[in-house]
Amino acid sequence: QRILDPDSLLKFTMSKALWCSSFTPLSLIQPVDTMATMWTGIYVDKFSPDDQNCPESLRYIDVRNGELEISASGTGDGCEEVWGRRFNGSDTVNPIIHPEASKLSLGKTSFISKVGEEDAMYEYAQKGALNFTLTVGHIDDGTKVIMWNSVYDGEGGPMPPDGSIAEGSDCDNFWALN
Repeated sequence: QRILDPDSLLKFTMSKALWCSSFTPLSLIQPVDTMATMWTGIYVDKFSPDDQNCPESLRYIDVRNGELEISASGTGDGCEEVWGRRFNGSDTVNPIIHPEASKLSLGKTSFISKVGEEDAMYEYAQKGALNFTLTVGHIDDGTKVIMWNSVYDGEGGPMPPDGSIAEGSDCDNFWALN
């Protein structure tokens, strides 16, 4: 169970618009030990619709075999599901973050490995619906965060179940270091 002090509580209740306006990307001037120290950690997913009923769910970024792997816990039905290689070294669900060589605080990932062929999302995922660009930075109070753009790598596009169009955005979600 997470216990937040009053200052931390404010950052967890701010609106997405406030998070977007207070975000500062990590600059290349700031000292960074390694790619791993920049990205790895345990995060709270702030604005994703995936786990609105699971407020204790967490996201993990770990380095395994030289890759930045994403995992999650406390998700799905009953908020008891886990996925990713942190929990099962042979899990086929294994989103990887690929940092840009020229700017390690910017990376790309896809959640296509979370979608099976029988899933309604499969057709959309094949067309790039689950591709994202991520940026490591912080919000005004100094909290380390990862900013996510929207579906279709920020362009927006059709989504299940009826193909309705999700808006594109450069700032659609945040993961806050827990």
